[in-house]
Amino acid sequence: MSRHIQAWKERWTYNPLGGVASPEDGADDGLDASEKAQLDSEGRPSLQSLNARNILAQRLWWIAGFLSLLAFIIALVRFLTPSTKVWSSCGGDPATARARGCQFDVINFAWQTRECFDAALVAEFAELEPWTFWLTPHGNETVSHEVAYRGERSLWTTHRHHQKHCMWSYRKMHRAYEAGFIEKHLREYSHTLHCSEYVLWEGEEEEGGRFFTVGEDRHLTFLNIVYPVCERLRQGSTASAWWKGAAPR
Repeated sequence: MSRHIQAWKERWTYNPLGGVASPEDGADDGLDASEKAQLDSEGRPSLQSLNARNILAQRLWWIAGFLSLLAFIIALVRFLTPSTKVWSSCGGDPATARARGCQFDVINFAWQTRECFDAALVAEFAELEPWTFWLTPHGNETVSHEVAYRGERSLWTTHRHHQKHCMWSYRKMHRAYEAGFIEKHLREYSHTLHCSEYVLWEGEEEEGGRFFTVGEDRHLTFLNIVYPVCERLRQGSTASAWWKGAAPR
């Protein structure tokens, strides 16, 4: 359009006495046939041509504006949406675990990724009994559930808590194979052997000094905070299929 207008300005001159005057007939205006077709009878850009170009320009502005707005919305959504990165473990300390979106599992005293955290089972275990936790193996200073369930320090608890942990671990294992993710520690056969023996243990102090007698029948066991790796199970695997192919390790 600017070329047409420039050509029109170069072709026509203004005479104060006689209005608009044109050069001599037959002078070359420098326009090709397609460009001349967009001029009116007096050689000026036609109204139809100007309207078509205005509509095109408006549409281009609308498209550019829409694309800019869409880009802004996408950037805003990405900024406000929490990270969806899948972590295989919760790191090695409570701060890192929280930053990765992990939650504390009171069954295993472990920080679990969202894939390996069984919220329903953990809540059931926490309400199962009024568990007691101590700062020392001799049971002379207790801590509240609120402090214990923050998952910030290792503690001591009762022999019964340890037995229930083993029983709930079997439930947790079954549910994990149905969900498709399982913590590495729970999957290890050595842990299964330990728990199958410990749920029947009624002796005094275990060799190695892990359990201590307090009073007549209370035994304390050490709860060490762990950060197990969360493993994805084979696609299509089930609890029964896994046990068929499992060999003692």
